[in-house]
Amino acid sequence: GSDIRYIRREIPQWIYRNYSGLSFEILTLYGLSLIFFISPAFMKNVQRNKGGAEDVRRSKKALKTAMRALNKTQGDIFSHASRIQYRYLKDRFLLSTDNLDPLTAESLLANSIPDGELKELIHMLKICDTGQYAPGKKAEKKSLITDVKSLLKRIDAHV
Repeated sequence: GSDIRYIRREIPQWIYRNYSGLSFEILTLYGLSLIFFISPAFMKNVQRNKGGAEDVRRSKKALKTAMRALNKTQGDIFSHASRIQYRYLKDRFLLSTDNLDPLTAESLLANSIPDGELKELIHMLKICDTGQYAPGKKAEKKSLITDVKSLLKRIDAHV
C-alpha cells in the first residue's frame, strides 16, 4: 500500500498521453447543451405561431358559431341577441373583449365595416339594449333574430 501523504508522480492509465482529438462524451455533452440552449426559443416560436392560427380559425368560424347560437334562443331574446352580436364582433375582428357598448363598438369598427352596415349594427345593438332595460319595446321582438342573422351575414360578406 501507499501512504496518504505519498504523492504519485506517474500519469494514470486512464489518461491517454498522445490523444489530440475530442472524445465522444465531450462532443455529446456539448451537443446536448446546445440543444437545451436553443430549444426554448424554438418552442416559443412554435407556440406563438400556433396561437395566431387559433385566432384565425376563430375568426373564420365566427359567423357559423353566431348562427348556431341564434337558433338556440333562451331567456330574454334581447339580451341573448346582444350577447351573440358582441361575441361575433369579438371573434370576427379579433377584439380583446366582448364586453362592449354600441359607442365603443362603433369606434373600434369604424374602419373595418362599411358605413351602412355599421349604422345598422349600432342601431340593432341599441334596440337590444333598449329591449333589455326599457319596458314597452317588445314590438321588435318578432323579427329581431332574423334581422340579426341577415345583418351578420352582410357584415361577414364585406369583411
